[in-house]
Parts: sequence; C-alpha cells; structure tokens
Amino acid sequence: MAQRVFDESKVIQKKIHYEAGKGNSVDLKAVNRITDESIDLIFKNPDALSCVLNLRNKNEYLLEHSVAVSFLIILFASYLKIKKKTVRKLAVGAFLHDIGKIKLANEILNKPGGFTDAEFVFMKKHAQYID
Repeated sequence: MAQRVFDESKVIQKKIHYEAGKGNSVDLKAVNRITDESIDLIFKNPDALSCVLNLRNKNEYLLEHSVAVSFLIILFASYLKIKKKTVRKLAVGAFLHDIGKIKLANEILNKPGGFTDAEFVFMKKHAQYID
C-alpha cells in the first residue's frame, strides 16, 4: 500500500511538472486525492511511508523530493496531533512547493557544487514562476 501511494504520487508529480512546463494550469484534484490517501495511510501506520522514503532512487531526486517533503510533513504533523484538515493543506503545499523549478534552466538546476551569487538569486526565483 505505501509503495503504491508513493509511486502514484510520483506519477502525479510528473504530470504536474509536464503541465507546468507547458504553461498549463495544474489540476489539483489528483493532488488532493493522493494527499488524502497519504494522510490516512500515515496516520494509521507512520512507519509505512518512512520505509519507502529510505528506498528512493536518487536519479529522480527533484520529482521525489516534493513527494517526500509532503510525506514527511504528514508524518511530523501526525506526531504533533495536528487536525487532518490542517495537515491536508500543509501536505498539498509541500507537494507543490518546488513546482516552479520546472522553469529553471537545467544547467543551473542540476549544477554540481555551489551556486554563484547570481545563480543563487536566479534559483530562488522558482517560487515566483507558478501562480
């Protein structure tokens, strides 16, 4: 179950990246649905998705990062006993937090090592690229 939710989250994240890259609006129905499934799963079994997160393939880091951040927010929020309605908002925000990076040049996004000051300023703008 946990692996299915994680894999489906990656599929949804890929579609969002594709649509955002084309300048299309993002359909939040699938994001909301998989977020609700993730919340229910994690609230019932907090260890389930944490095990899946430890098995990630580093080749899909950007894609999986947002999914992982969303799951980690849910784990932490369940530990803090935050109401599911609030957790859902946090998890959806985490799922979408880096979507603007789809607009960044691959040379900067995938650059090994540190950024120059100018590159860092450019990198920080990813949050402005998606309305």
